[in-house]
Amino acid sequence: MFLYYWRHLLGILVFYLCYIHVFLSPLLSSRSLFLQQSLSLYQNIPIHLLGSLKATVSIFKYKPGILSTCLLFVDFFNEFDFWDSGNVSDPTADSTYPTAAYYMPKEAAQNQSLAYVTDQGNFRLGVDSTFTYHGLDLRPSVRITSHKTIQQGLIIIDAAHVAYALTAWPSIWLTDVSQPWPTAGEIDIYESVGLSHQNTMSYHTSSGCFYDANATQTGILSTVSLDCNALSNGDQACGSADPNTNSFGEGANTGGGSVYALEWTDSAMKMWHFNRVGVPADITKGKPNPSVWGPPVANLASTYCELNSYFGPQSLIMNIDLCGTWAGSVYPGGPQACFKYAQANPEAFKDAYFEIASVKFYQ
Repeated sequence: MFLYYWRHLLGILVFYLCYIHVFLSPLLSSRSLFLQQSLSLYQNIPIHLLGSLKATVSIFKYKPGILSTCLLFVDFFNEFDFWDSGNVSDPTADSTYPTAAYYMPKEAAQNQSLAYVTDQGNFRLGVDSTFTYHGLDLRPSVRITSHKTIQQGLIIIDAAHVAYALTAWPSIWLTDVSQPWPTAGEIDIYESVGLSHQNTMSYHTSSGCFYDANATQTGILSTVSLDCNALSNGDQACGSADPNTNSFGEGANTGGGSVYALEWTDSAMKMWHFNRVGVPADITKGKPNPSVWGPPVANLASTYCELNSYFGPQSLIMNIDLCGTWAGSVYPGGPQACFKYAQANPEAFKDAYFEIASVKFYQ
């Protein structure tokens, strides 16, 4: 009981420290030793005292090269909507390429242990790996969408484990859920299918946004043209395959997971991936500086695309689909074989889960 109240007191303390920073800092010295020490307090709190507070989305003030240390805690369960397949059908599937996943509402996902906070304080969401399904029954999974939106800034996602499995189509991505897709764009940070080892980072827009082939990046453009229009070229949009063969799936989990980052400014949208052993020290210290990270994997420059015109306020989405229009189209034997395999092989989904240590928004 004492630990329960202690966690809540910590949350209140950090909230008021943020309040002081945001509203009173104009009246105080920006180099106030009190503020510097107080606002860094969270990083020195033992993890066992934080408990569920550790599984958070944190909001920071951001300008390129200037990062504040103020943070707010946001509860995944209360600040994200859980998609309910009973109310809304899966938009990434059709009659030819059916989904084998049923997205569970929050209470059902919690009751079936598909979404919970781990003993380490990480947020876990995944696919049922216990039961076999028959007929038209779908395998339970999870899809969540953040209430908060961002437009420009820096996002850093620390994943202790990323999802992968044969027939699976896991993704961490952003879009404007208030607008008809792809009117306000889509940004795919982590996405591929099956047992792939390479991540694909992509940008989907409406007509008129084009990729600058001369923009510096390490990723290999995997699209048929430089047109990012999601309504042409079979929705390939502008995707870049990460040359790092440990950027998706099993390899990305080696050594304790991976970190994925997106920096969005007026001039470019850049994305990076770091395996655990290669995470920059500035990220670990909570003072990220993308200018020293080296070339990004994907780089949508504003040269031929007015970014703020094609990308509206974005919500963060995490989901694990099964089969559907991508995984179902490349599965050996076709979409129906994909569907049946997903139904009949629960053990195949033991790694089909995300375990998120933190998501930090620097705005």
